[in-house]
Amino acid sequence: MGNCCMRINQEEKRNKSLPFHYYEAHRPTSPANITTQPNCTSDHVYYAPPYAVSPVQKSCAPIRAPIADNLDEIQHIADRELDNEESDPSISIKCDPVFVLVKNRGQSWYLDLLKRMKRSEYRQPNTTFEMFLDGSTVSKPDSRATIRAVAIAICLLIRSPGYMKEDAEEDLEIFDEAYHPMKIEQSPDENPNQPPSLKTVHRFTRKIFQNAQLSPECAIVTMIYLERLLHGGHIYLNVSNWKRILLCAILLASKVWDDQAVWNVDYCQILDELKVDDVNELERRFLEIIQFNINVPSKVYTKYYFDIRDLTVSSHEFSRLTVDTAKYLEACSHEVLDVNMALASTGRRLRRTMSLDSFYLKRRSRPFFIP
Repeated sequence: MGNCCMRINQEEKRNKSLPFHYYEAHRPTSPANITTQPNCTSDHVYYAPPYAVSPVQKSCAPIRAPIADNLDEIQHIADRELDNEESDPSISIKCDPVFVLVKNRGQSWYLDLLKRMKRSEYRQPNTTFEMFLDGSTVSKPDSRATIRAVAIAICLLIRSPGYMKEDAEEDLEIFDEAYHPMKIEQSPDENPNQPPSLKTVHRFTRKIFQNAQLSPECAIVTMIYLERLLHGGHIYLNVSNWKRILLCAILLASKVWDDQAVWNVDYCQILDELKVDDVNELERRFLEIIQFNINVPSKVYTKYYFDIRDLTVSSHEFSRLTVDTAKYLEACSHEVLDVNMALASTGRRLRRTMSLDSFYLKRRSRPFFIP
């Protein structure tokens, strides 16, 4: 009974008209400002009076730009014409990667490295009785050899500052360690003002890949993004910027390639000297220079895979071809053959080569009709 009466009184009070001077007296002089304490719940929310809010807090809300009336006028990111598309090896398959051009010039550091690798190389040759294959493929590269090859490519770019056809722009402060220092383990006899050794670059790259648990495919995509940055911003890779550029390329490759949640704070835990705001700004500037083009065509990926693989062929782990491996390769060949037969129904069957004897034999086997 009490509840029913209370409900009626509330409805009567809600429907009751109040005079205008009542609203004037109870109208607030300024909008209420809701503030909260750190780590508090909704029970601890209180309303701050207008005089307790500073002018900076009142005007801190950003003003959003008006949205275009016609959304069709906004150009999609995939429809934009990229700069230097024909000369950028990370976009066009007609151009060789930059580290390949440096390698072909016969750099003394790389030649000495090849001599040391050949002296330490020992692999049994293939014969008619046994065959040795490495387990590295395009879809699943060898992790240890790929990371080492990326380190070699980085050393080649650092030691050849004249690989750009155009004049390089000034070094950006966001990539310069003079403004954003980073710690790295170096040998005691290594000069920090000189190009880093292969061991130093390899240790830095391997540390990130192991702690972030990245796949070896990310190493190949990292080189694609890194060279895309060098061409897009006309930047030289040198002693003072290679660590931050390489870090951001790995971060971007892990977000694009690996199908898992990647946060910038995770890399701040790997490298203690990094701050989240610094990594965010580094990633934003990196994307601006490459014009937010994170697309990696399959042809470009395959090209970089074989070029990177050629740097450390001797570092790949070769194993003897077994019966199980042969059956697996044969099954893969049958899958390709099935795809070929499926394409035959649409008139796009892949042509196979034919010897001259088989061609004559095929002509003789044709039936001959007398008109």
